[in-house]
Amino acid sequence: MTHMPYLYERQAGERAQSREPAPRGPDDGWASAGATGWSYADVLPYFRRSEENERGAGLYHGVGGPLTVSDGRSGHPRSSAFVRAAEQAGHKANEDFRGDTQFGVGRYQLTQRGALRCSAAVAYLHPALDRPNLTVLSSSRANRVEIEGGRAAGVEVERGGGVEVVRAEREVILSAGAYESPKLLMPSGIGPAPPCRPSASRSSAIRRRGRASRTTT
Repeated sequence: MTHMPYLYERQAGERAQSREPAPRGPDDGWASAGATGWSYADVLPYFRRSEENERGAGLYHGVGGPLTVSDGRSGHPRSSAFVRAAEQAGHKANEDFRGDTQFGVGRYQLTQRGALRCSAAVAYLHPALDRPNLTVLSSSRANRVEIEGGRAAGVEVERGGGVEVVRAEREVILSAGAYESPKLLMPSGIGPAPPCRPSASRSSAIRRRGRASRTTT
């Protein structure tokens, strides 16, 4: 059984801080750029499997998953007036922004459970906290991915006033959101060449501070 460390400053990152819309769309840009297996048709079954959608299962939605998706509860009259005005202006009504198109006007569904936010932490992490092969390192910050021989071998982590390397026996899964993921990849030497080149000051700072190391099993 593989032991999986989970690092976080704020559980669930963007999903825990931003608004709670649950949009997704048929964008095959990744697949056309060479990311085999990442077309919309490829990933749609996983979207469906993740959902507990209060509207029920269908072509684009699922039930029985950990992530609750529901209609908004506020029903504010100004929202209804805005939608009606947009339709009168000629915009097409859209009852499901997570269906075959994201164009149009309407009310989108939210990742909410019982009118409370259902973040990725609530849906996936909290139910797994008692697993023997999971360790959650709270108040920790990942600095970069350790690359050895062209492969991800671990993660450099700041916590408790020190710096250590959490080493992986199998793999490193990077899931830090749209902003933090590039911030981890570029200091690791992955990405556009100029930003990835470490400055002399940064290199000397890394050498000076020293690092502890441990391996996950």
